[in-house]
Amino acid sequence: MDEKILLSWFEDIEKRVSATRALQTGEHDVWAAIFAEMHSALESVFPPSHAILRRWEDAITRAKQLSKGNRIQTPELWVCNELIGIFRTATTLLKNGLIRSLADGVRAETVAQCLDQAEALGGAGYAAAAMILAGGALETHLRVLCIRFNLSWQGAGSIGSYKQSLDQARNQGTQSLVSSSDSSQIESWGKDRNEAAHTPASFAKAPQQVLHIVEGIRQFVARTQ
Repeated sequence: MDEKILLSWFEDIEKRVSATRALQTGEHDVWAAIFAEMHSALESVFPPSHAILRRWEDAITRAKQLSKGNRIQTPELWVCNELIGIFRTATTLLKNGLIRSLADGVRAETVAQCLDQAEALGGAGYAAAAMILAGGALETHLRVLCIRFNLSWQGAGSIGSYKQSLDQARNQGTQSLVSSSDSSQIESWGKDRNEAAHTPASFAKAPQQVLHIVEGIRQFVARTQ
């Protein structure tokens, strides 16, 4: 989901919290709906291991123990101030771009892992498989770059469509990270990936050549993070 849309969602929930508190007549089902949406919003942004979600789950566990046997059917109400504080912290992280940094870090690790696997396959002599994995890593990174510069692309996305969007942005002066020489290299890598994917039996590149491509993609990714 787009970061601006996420932030708008989080801020809208915060406004509903403030409005419901101001009325001082919020029913249990109203608060249950708000807390459920808070939790859904947090889970859409943070991985399960993140401190934000761990704090939320710890608070809910304590709330269920506190409300055991009580008539109140919304245990979150017992720790509502804590949950609201946790949610507001998450909104602040989102506003400051720290969620983007987290997501970028996860994607960068995924790309690095794909390139490591491609290198291992190339070293074992599986040139076509290595080229397909390396091309996948490149495609993921190009998509991230397009998102960073708020660029659109044709179709479902591909190395070629992402490259075209980045080329147009460079020509318009809205991005200078991916140069024209980078673009030429990306086009070559894309052709190699397509050949390996569509006709693996006749893929012409030797394993050593693919290893050289993997290293080139790795350097490009590192330079344009």
